[in-house]
Amino acid sequence: MKFILPTLALIMFAFTPNASAEDMAKDTMTKPSTTIVAFHADWCGGCKILGPKMEKVMNGLDAETKAKLTKIKFDFTDDTTKAASKTMAKEKGLANLYPSADTKPPTGVLKVVDTKTGAVLAKIHYKMSEEEIAGTLKAVTSRS
Repeated sequence: MKFILPTLALIMFAFTPNASAEDMAKDTMTKPSTTIVAFHADWCGGCKILGPKMEKVMNGLDAETKAKLTKIKFDFTDDTTKAASKTMAKEKGLANLYPSADTKPPTGVLKVVDTKTGAVLAKIHYKMSEEEIAGTLKAVTSRS
């Protein structure tokens, strides 16, 4: 009996999470304030143009701007990807952005959304230049 309590205390201590300086630093880091929602389909010509442009723009952004951005993709390629995207939209609190069943999905476009409120801050489409896209992302991430 003398050994049960100390053993239990040791087990509980071993399984209690420890907060390290690194963990605390992660908690205080800037969380993404802006979500880029891509409306994509493999068959979409605009998506094929916008994808490479976005990759170049994202690679060219400074670290501070990138840290404020997170990306998700609603994929309308087929019924399976549509169902998965609809589920993800609900999980991420973006169901209001997911088109209804009787609406044609708006592919070849991105919506830039305030992560906390879900408000659409800007739209990016495949006809925009890389400079216009970068300017849009910098403007929305610099808001207070």
